[in-house]
Amino acid sequence: LSKKAGVEMPITKEVFCVLYRNKSPLEAVKDLMERPLKSEKVS
Repeated sequence: LSKKAGVEMPITKEVFCVLYRNKSPLEAVKDLMERPLKSEKVS
């Protein structure tokens, strides 16, 4: 759904990987924290 809408949902993606792809929670948090910072557009 996020791909269809062109929206990034990194937390949801990592939770999915932990639950269904055998990714460790520690690795998921590490990947989230290493993401580059982006400004958020508020309208």
